[in-house]
Amino acid sequence: MEHSDWQRCLSIGLMSERVMGLAMAGVQETAQRRFEHIGRRVAEGLGEGEVGALFISEGHRVQFAGDIQVFFVAPPAQDALKRWMEERMRYFASADAGAGADGDADSNADAGQQTAGGA
Repeated sequence: MEHSDWQRCLSIGLMSERVMGLAMAGVQETAQRRFEHIGRRVAEGLGEGEVGALFISEGHRVQFAGDIQVFFVAPPAQDALKRWMEERMRYFASADAGAGADGDADSNADAGQQTAGGA
């Protein structure tokens, strides 16, 4: 609940840099405690040779015990979307880098947007 409260504080748009820093630190600290707790619970709950399933977001920072094998499973559509987004980010980064050299990055970006719909 504490983590949710800190997230809510951040979501309202804080004006003070000091209070924003406190809220950010609160979110980071409670998230770290949460991830550590999850890792301990998994280690305590799984016996040797047992199997478990944990449904958690991709960007988690849970550290699992060294004797636990972890398999990441995601639907194919999620992988395809992730790869497409990474490709677009690389494309636009290279287009932005080339804009200074030839000034033609906008036409390249427009062409990239037209082909993006087909993925």
